[in-house]
Amino acid sequence: MLALIAEASDDPGGDGDGREAFAFIKSDPGGVSLKTCEEEAAKLALLRHTGLPAGLFAGVAPKVLAAWRARAAMEAPSHLREHQDPVKLTLLAAFFLPSTRTSLPNGTPATAGQNGAS
Repeated sequence: MLALIAEASDDPGGDGDGREAFAFIKSDPGGVSLKTCEEEAAKLALLRHTGLPAGLFAGVAPKVLAAWRARAAMEAPSHLREHQDPVKLTLLAAFFLPSTRTSLPNGTPATAGQNGAS
């Protein structure tokens, strides 16, 4: 997870021709097309690659988890990097984990085949 923000730019447009993983995951899905479906599937694959256990926040109130997730979504990568590791990892896990179960970080619902349901 730390690698996703290690060298992420605060500028979502960034320089260069490749998109940074963190900015890519946070990006809006755009209109419905084959390309956007493929991009959203790629986002989900990146999220699943974090290896976070499904029950990680089982004892955390949904409102607290939502607040952590919102905070991670709003903070620039440089601000996330400044936090101590326990705070940084909690915020990133809160941002990424719910997304792997139900939706992508931008709120796009995951399909049944992608989130483990059938």
